Amino acid sequence: MKNLLLMIAVLAIAVCPSLAQDDDDTDVQFWNETQVVVPFGKKREWSAAFSTVGRFGDNMSRANDVRVGFTLTRKMNKYLSLGGAYIYRYTSPAAGVDRYETRYLGIASVNVPLNEKWTFVNRNMFQYENRHSRSDRRTIRSRVGLEREVTFAKRKFEPFGTIEFTLDANAREVTRIRSQLGVSHKFNKTVSASVFYLRQDELRGGSPQAINALGTSLRFTVR
Repeated sequence: MKNLLLMIAVLAIAVCPSLAQDDDDTDVQFWNETQVVVPFGKKREWSAAFSTVGRFGDNMSRANDVRVGFTLTRKMNKYLSLGGAYIYRYTSPAAGVDRYETRYLGIASVNVPLNEKWTFVNRNMFQYENRHSRSDRRTIRSRVGLEREVTFAKRKFEPFGTIEFTLDANAREVTRIRSQLGVSHKFNKTVSASVFYLRQDELRGGSPQAINALGTSLRFTVR
């Protein structure tokens, strides 16, 4: 727990100037994701993950994005994993406005060690959004980044940085860019956590047009 609090404190100090922006088109948010992962199979090459997501917007004053989901993944080899996911999402873009949608995803992830410390990561997703009362949407999301293993106070941490582009498959144009900096720590064989700062920019308008977020991710692996 002390390690997690230290991670949060260091990252919060680093991003305070960004979070303090006063701009009507920029929102400050807090994001959290919790996952329970169950590996299975003869070589534990399969994994099922159950997840919940909560995002608090309007300067962290209310929950405006809540999700529950299920992901099934198979590790094809030491570099490539393939999977699919189902997500049910509730959003409230403004007070009194409620929206619901169902998402279906195909996922391909690549992790390639560059040397003993650095790892190249790449995740590509095709996402179909059944948005019920609104027009359905198809998007392609591609994220690339780097991870590095470091040792601090005799404990191993993994700082990481990623950038993700979202392409509207119908309009054939990039509609969103999301960049992220954070650090992960594995407490034991069962529990790991990440804290991160995230910047998201909408390129085709919308409200908010930009998001600055501080987030946490908790992962529990069933052994």
